[in-house]
Order: sequence, then C-alpha cells, then structure tokens
Amino acid sequence: MYNTKEGIEAQLSSLEDFHQLLAARKEAHERKEQLIGFYIFNGAFSLDEQGDCSTLQGYHLPKEVVPLVIESELFWLLFAEYNLQHNIAGYDEVYKNRQKVIESGKRLPPTVFSVCSELPPLPWVECPECRKGWTLHNMGDYIRQESVVKSFIATEYVGRPIRKMWEDFKKRTNEEYVVPDKYRVRNAKHQTPSNNHGFYPDSNGVVDSSYVLQQGDVVRFEVRDCFHLQCREIYFGEEINLFVSEILVGTLVSVSK
Repeated sequence: MYNTKEGIEAQLSSLEDFHQLLAARKEAHERKEQLIGFYIFNGAFSLDEQGDCSTLQGYHLPKEVVPLVIESELFWLLFAEYNLQHNIAGYDEVYKNRQKVIESGKRLPPTVFSVCSELPPLPWVECPECRKGWTLHNMGDYIRQESVVKSFIATEYVGRPIRKMWEDFKKRTNEEYVVPDKYRVRNAKHQTPSNNHGFYPDSNGVVDSSYVLQQGDVVRFEVRDCFHLQCREIYFGEEINLFVSEILVGTLVSVSK
C-alpha cells in the first residue's frame, strides 16, 4: 500500500490518509524495508527511500504534465524531457556555466529551486488567526513558525506515564506539538546548587516514555504555530501595531508626568 504507485494513489484522498501513508513509510524504513522513491500530488511532494517527505519548490512543470503519483526516476526523466521540448536549460547546465547557457539562447529555469524536508499540515491543527485548518485542497497555503520550547505543569497527569500526557497534547488544535526525541521533566523538589532548574533525574532532565509523573512535575514540549500565508501577515501585523501602540502610550504617559 505504501510502496507502489497504485497503493499510494489510494491513500491520497484526505489529509488524514496522507499522514497515515507517511507514518507507514517511516515505519517500513525503520524495519529496513527497501522503499521506492515517489513524487506525489503532481510533483509537489517527494517521498524518498528513507521514508521522509519533502516539498519541491521552484520547479516549473505544469500540473497537468505530471501524474498524481510517479516514481522518482521517471519524474526526473519527465523533467528533462519537458526542458528539452521547451528549450529550457537544466539546473546542472546553469550551475556549470550560466553565461554559456544565456549565449546558447536557452531559457533559464526558475531561479529558486529547492527540496525542503517538510510534512503536510496536521489535519486537526488550526491557524491562530482565522481558526480554520487545512485539507488536501489548501495544504500548500501553509507556513510553520520556528518551534519554541514551552513548559507545562503535569497536574492532571500525576500518577500516569508521561507518554499519556504527550498523546493528549499532540492532539491539541492550537499549535503543532513536535514529537519529542527526549522527554524533559523538572520539579522544584529536585533543585540543588548544581541543578537549579530541578531537572529529574539529573541536570539533563531526560526520562523515558514510561516515567510516571509526580506532583509538581513540569514537562517541556516543543511547539510551533502554523498559519495560512495571508493570515500570518495579518496576525503579525496586528502584533506589531499593538506593540507600537503600547510604546506610544508609554511615551505619552512619561511625557505627561
């Protein structure tokens, strides 16, 4: 299902199915299965042999030229054929000698071309500006902010494994919660001169997923906001305006004294 053209096509009917496909390929790679590379959604996403997903940015093949799902090797043959038919230079030609390409009369390809490791939006997460999420139809209208680390008091999870807290938090809709490679816990009762943050069981604060949370534990998770492109401009424009207003108000108060 996850390593054939037909099987992959059958799993591209919803954003939920897309994520299940990616999870299945990642698990297969961890089992050391040999995966075939594919480009999907008419070349917008790449599924590589390591089970990772990437976006292809800056390529210029029209959507109708590329099938919904195509093996990576065939995709690049198609890419080269399209360039040849439309007198477009390949990126390798431009890299070797841009001036020679210009003098030859060939058209230059788009100036921006990159393959970025990127997962599609999570189907349950909402944009903080419009409070709407994403589907297959608008998943290209999506930008992630840089992740930040936040601390959460584990009150309602005391006596339960930390993995339960993670399982609940990753379903939250307000932000994306990044899958932790390590669980970090701190507690004021563990504070010492050499461990002033109270990390447990030592100054690194790293526990495994079976660790049972205790009263006073604070857990760190990495989170990131996700926006529609236009919503991001509005959201941060409003934040900047509010910041400037607060400065002006503070200045006026100081002057009036």
